[in-house]
Amino acid sequence: YSDNDYHRRGAYAYLGFANIYAEDFAALPDAPVEPGFEYATRNKASSAYLQAQVRPVERLAVLIGLRYDDADAEYNAITTATISRKQDDDITGRIGLTYDITDHVSVYGMYGESFLPTIFDVDENGQILDPETGEIYEAGVKTEWLEQRLAINAAVYRIDRDNIPISVEGSPGTFFSIPSGLQRS
Repeated sequence: YSDNDYHRRGAYAYLGFANIYAEDFAALPDAPVEPGFEYATRNKASSAYLQAQVRPVERLAVLIGLRYDDADAEYNAITTATISRKQDDDITGRIGLTYDITDHVSVYGMYGESFLPTIFDVDENGQILDPETGEIYEAGVKTEWLEQRLAINAAVYRIDRDNIPISVEGSPGTFFSIPSGLQRS
């Protein structure tokens, strides 16, 4: 469980461009400070996780997990009098299998889901972005030799993440976020 209040105030001065390699700093204009920003956030989140590991046969282990997340966020852009509130919840799962081929070699496979509500990320209209979600697929082999003094592991995986917030600059001194779309590793 978490309950977090955050408040930030600031301002930017746009000074133009400088060439650090040519040490050209004399051309910087004397610019006034742009109008500042001020915002406050209030975020409450709670989670519960249930996990079980069973061995239906001696060499096979099965891991099953479920997680419930509930988040309530409020973003107050004090400078522009914009208030956004978003409530998100989700159930995500995880399953994994491990099979001991021999006493020294095991293979495994795993699938998992993720859910991460945004806290500080709002679009250009001050609305809180949708949560980041993801999936992972992984398979591999683990080995141990020489009385567990030498271990060799190899794995292949794929991670898909969606709605990752990316910071974007609007007019000088103003920033907002956009969702990235699907990213795959």
